[in-house]
Amino acid sequence: MKKIFNNCIRAVKIRPLCAICIFIIISALILEKNPIKNEKQIMYQPDANNIFTLAQIKEWDNVTLVGKVSAMDRDNLCVVLKAVETRDGEMLTLPYQSISVYLSDSYEIYMGQRIRVKGRLVYHKRATNPGEFSHYEYNRARGNLFKLYEAEVEKTGRDYAVIRQRLYEVRCLGEKRIEEKLSPENAGIIKAMLFGNKGDIDVYTKELFQKSGVAHILAISGLHISFLAMGLFKLL
Repeated sequence: MKKIFNNCIRAVKIRPLCAICIFIIISALILEKNPIKNEKQIMYQPDANNIFTLAQIKEWDNVTLVGKVSAMDRDNLCVVLKAVETRDGEMLTLPYQSISVYLSDSYEIYMGQRIRVKGRLVYHKRATNPGEFSHYEYNRARGNLFKLYEAEVEKTGRDYAVIRQRLYEVRCLGEKRIEEKLSPENAGIIKAMLFGNKGDIDVYTKELFQKSGVAHILAISGLHISFLAMGLFKLL
């Protein structure tokens, strides 16, 4: 045991990154053994027809929610909130689940910022015919519970995720430069390859990629991650 301990100390001295890896592994094990408990009431029920079962809120009712911004578009008209709570502080969703919010106007908000929004509740539609695409099941698999339409931002917090916000700004700047240099059709393809934004690809181009069997090029796949991993490996 003493020999193993001495070897670990020697490895940390020779390779400082080993100390970081060991710290991360130990922290992960501790968190797995002792997860952070949320004492607030969980109101979301996956198999219930009404997500607000305890609150008795119906579709298109006005609701006020508080959550952290985890994603947004360039015009700040659509944001995704995580760790959402009701106005009185009751937890609405689990931390890894999200809610799409469609804003009525553009607001100055940032990634990781806590905001309070008020809008009209809309549930994802279930499939009514056999074989039909189900927006409910698709969004539920992604952890997206429902949508808020015509939403207004009532209050914003001061703190936000600086690094995530800077990365978001770099992404927006890159997309803007691509749009300036390329045609709309080519710009949509390049943005999908580099940033995973497939919203600007027209239907005809998508069908061409699907029929030719190379639609995976438009997604952030293992090939993209392997390039990043190789560069990180060389750097370390």
